[in-house]
Formats: sequence, C-alpha cells, structure tokens
Amino acid sequence: MDKRGSRLFSLDLLRGLDMMFLTVVAPLLWAVHAIWPLPGWLTWQLDHPWEGFTCWDIIMPLFIFMCGAAIPFALGRRLKEGKGVFWKHVLWRVLMLWFLGLLVQGHLAEFDPLTFDPFSNTLQSIAVGYLVTAVVMCIPSRAVRIAAPVALALVYTVLLCVGGDYSQFGNFAYKVDRAIQEAIFPAGHERLVTPSFYTWYLTSLMFAAMTLCGYHATQLLRTAWTKRTKALALFGYAAGLLALGFGVSP
Repeated sequence: MDKRGSRLFSLDLLRGLDMMFLTVVAPLLWAVHAIWPLPGWLTWQLDHPWEGFTCWDIIMPLFIFMCGAAIPFALGRRLKEGKGVFWKHVLWRVLMLWFLGLLVQGHLAEFDPLTFDPFSNTLQSIAVGYLVTAVVMCIPSRAVRIAAPVALALVYTVLLCVGGDYSQFGNFAYKVDRAIQEAIFPAGHERLVTPSFYTWYLTSLMFAAMTLCGYHATQLLRTAWTKRTKALALFGYAAGLLALGFGVSP
C-alpha cells in the first residue's frame, strides 16, 4: 500500500506497465521497424501468432488478472455490509462494463444490425470474470474458492481437447462462437463474412479463471506470511503454470 494506505502500489505499477507496453512501447517498435527492420524474434513478440506464446499475448489476460487482484479491496468491504449492498454494486459494475464494451467495440452507436456485436472486447471479458469472482466470493468454503479457477480451466481444456482440433477455425471455442453468431446475427453480418480468431462465449470460462487467479494472488499477499515467502509462492505458482502450459503445448 502507499503511505496513505488507500492504493496497492504494485497493482497500479503493473497496470501502468501493461498500458505502456500496449500504447507506447509496441507502437514505437513497429514505427522503428518500418524504417529499420528489427530482428524477427522481436517482432514476433509484438504480434498474436496462432501458435506459440508471446509478450503481446499477455496484455489482455493481464488486465483481467488485475481486475481480480483489485476485487478483494473493492468488494470485500461491501460483502461485509450485506448481500444487498454487495450485489447492487456488482451488477451495476457488470452492466456498466458491458454497455461501455458495446459502445467501444460492439458498434452499438452505429444502429446497424450488420455491424452490432454483443460480446467482442476486453471490457466485457472483465465483466464476466468480475461477476463470476463475486459469486465465488460468496461461497463459504475456502477450498472450493481455491479450486474454482482450476476447475474452470480444466473444463475449458477438456472441451477443447475433445470438441475439435487446435486450428484457428477448428477449435471447439471457435465452433461455439460461430454457432451462437449464426443463431443471432443476420445474414451478411461482418462476423459471419469475416470471422475472427478471437473467441468469447466459451472462453468466458478462462476469463473467469484468470480473474480468480488475480483474486487469489491478492488474498495471498494479505496473509501474515513474510514478504520473501509471498514472493517465492507467487513465483512458484507462475513457474508451475508456465511449465504446465508449455508441457501440454510443446
């Protein structure tokens, strides 16, 4: 916390670094690349290749993680004030995030059914994770709360494993998105004509899991453990998850 005890400095710093990479560092490197070609390994880190894991892939999940990290501070007090106060705040935030997402990338203000998209951006994925984390916070069992992100990630992994292949348009998450889009969008909608490799509906399981990871990271930081123990624990969890990720997708 800062000296006023009102902000978590590490979270503010992480948010600033994420925004700087998104809006300053990467655009600057691409501008340099247009004049003096940069090494391939560096430009690869600034893109979303279908296969592999790059620095650019971290930006959106990190925003979702940071939302979860802020939740114990933002909602902990309201939960103590009663379920009515708690859920009024949660649902208002979810609706606000969803509406802003519709304005920013959902083309709501265009009033055109051929461009409108109800679920298409990071604000809405944050809303999903925020809502699920609020539900998990109300579960009395600490073991269930800890198991929740693991269970969500496991269900998503199994569905991807058995429901399709891992290609851009053959994976199960894309198939779910496509089925929903074909059901709700009119013929000729841009999502149907020009499909995106981003997925949203089924991938909400992972939005929730990432938010819960942030929530549990803050809960760990609020324990009575020493700073060294907390740092080692977070490093160990991160290293273990990276090893697991690379292990299942070498």
